[in-house]
Amino acid sequence: MKIILIFLLLVISLLAKDDKSCYTVQLLSVKNSNKNMHTISKKRYPSSCKVMRLKSSIAVRCGCFEKIEDAEDRLYSLEDDYTDASITTTYKRRFKKNKRINKSKKRKKTKKNKTQESCHSVEIFKKRDTKKTREILSQMNFPNNCQKMTIGKSLAVRCGCYKTKKEARVESYILEDDYKNVSLKITYKYKFKEKFHNSYKQIKEQRKINKNNQTKTTLSNKTCYSVEIFREKNTQENMGKLLMQEYPDSCINVEIQNMLSIRCGCYQNKNKVLARYYQLKDKFKDARISKTYVRRF
Repeated sequence: MKIILIFLLLVISLLAKDDKSCYTVQLLSVKNSNKNMHTISKKRYPSSCKVMRLKSSIAVRCGCFEKIEDAEDRLYSLEDDYTDASITTTYKRRFKKNKRINKSKKRKKTKKNKTQESCHSVEIFKKRDTKKTREILSQMNFPNNCQKMTIGKSLAVRCGCYKTKKEARVESYILEDDYKNVSLKITYKYKFKEKFHNSYKQIKEQRKINKNNQTKTTLSNKTCYSVEIFREKNTQENMGKLLMQEYPDSCINVEIQNMLSIRCGCYQNKNKVLARYYQLKDKFKDARISKTYVRRF
């Protein structure tokens, strides 16, 4: 009997190596039927998610993660929209097929986008970006189809945005009489629409505006850990319960789709949120740690 058991364990381990599993986030799971498959396939899900037809059920699973922590992070980002979401394991091969198809499609799209974004132009001026070069450029006059632009650590003046190299070459022959260092270059189309600042003061002001915009976007997408002590459907009865009960000052009422939720604190450190959780779990039995957006606080 011992020999048979050892043999079975070896077989199972070999099979496990062939069909390696990973952690994934399951959004929903229903009975395996044509009707359910039709209704689920009509709905839209995140790009990392896939509809899987299993033996006795149809499931929607998102991502294939090696570590459970990565799966937890994905769960936190999806649980606001999908209340029944949970972490489970699945075979990697179920995600591999679609990934290969998507990669080939993405490569084709990127090639097309590159050809659409760039054009052939004629460069007539290029020097290192300094105060002197900016002063020189401000005093110089160029044809109407020319644009001042920053390229890396240098300043350049490029003329025309043509589809073919032949058209750009014809333009270069015209400009060679007035400008010495004329050369053909490939330029992104958006460079001809960008505003050029002659002075460094204008550049600094523009950088400040860009930084402020970046901080606003990061705050809107940034997440933190909080302790959820209440979560029920958004009804008048549950709203009455919320109004009757008293909660700590650090807690706020959050409406997530058709759910009412009370979350306490917004922590970046896991140890701090754990300490807060242990303080609240005795008073609130349904307390749990969850991720939420910083903007809600």
